[in-house]
Amino acid sequence: MGQRERIALWVLVGVGLLAQLITLPLLCGEVAELRRQLNVVAGVPGAAPTPDWNAGAAPLPTTAPNVGQASTWGAQLQLRVTQATLSEDGEAATLTIAVRGSGAADPLLDLPALVCGGAVYPVDGPSLETARMDLLALITRGEATAELVFYGRPDLSQVCALVLNPQQAADSVVAPRIEAPVPQLAPATPAE
Repeated sequence: MGQRERIALWVLVGVGLLAQLITLPLLCGEVAELRRQLNVVAGVPGAAPTPDWNAGAAPLPTTAPNVGQASTWGAQLQLRVTQATLSEDGEAATLTIAVRGSGAADPLLDLPALVCGGAVYPVDGPSLETARMDLLALITRGEATAELVFYGRPDLSQVCALVLNPQQAADSVVAPRIEAPVPQLAPATPAE
């Protein structure tokens, strides 16, 4: 074995050890959290209660008409549509969402949909990609905001709802279906 091969081998060994040093504490923490959640679900005496994931933060109003939530097996997600705007030409609607949560549930496993008066409007790909990156803050902070753009001339003057994970069940552990009403906009007045 030549000098180059030995160096390459030591580099690979070093990278492998570094990867283990980084992932082992993360894995141990996840296993401990899973064990704690299973003890709570199983009703083991002395198991710590599920933490209040809203503690220390201003709570979202529970009676607000634009809030949707899901809670399954220790995973909790709360969705609120904070703002809705239409593009100048009316082709696209931009929804600003605030998501709070804990656990391992994914709010964007499926393509989200905007439903207005029975019509379903698709999400814009680049906005979905950006929203997925923005919602990664759920992992570290427990809350995140993102913007989703829907096209096809949605009419936000009628009753609309944002549906996350529309193909999933509401009690899905991995990605629960969450539906939140969208703030209604005043109908556009025709130009004279």
